[in-house]
Amino acid sequence: MNNDDLLKRALSAWYRTSFEAVSVEDSGIEKQGDLMYVILRQTGQEILAVYRVRNDGQLKRLRRIPKALRS
Repeated sequence: MNNDDLLKRALSAWYRTSFEAVSVEDSGIEKQGDLMYVILRQTGQEILAVYRVRNDGQLKRLRRIPKALRS
């Protein structure tokens, strides 16, 4: 599964529950240790949502932003 596909899936999940705009240019994939995350950001770098990529390729939205990903 490539990064563009993961980002598209996260955006699709986000827009099912919210109408708040996401900056695709500022959003992206980040890896912390063995874990991979999809981070959706607003313009100005504010984090709107974080999805963890599970081992089976599914996305799980996190309620809290991990400390390592906070800006």
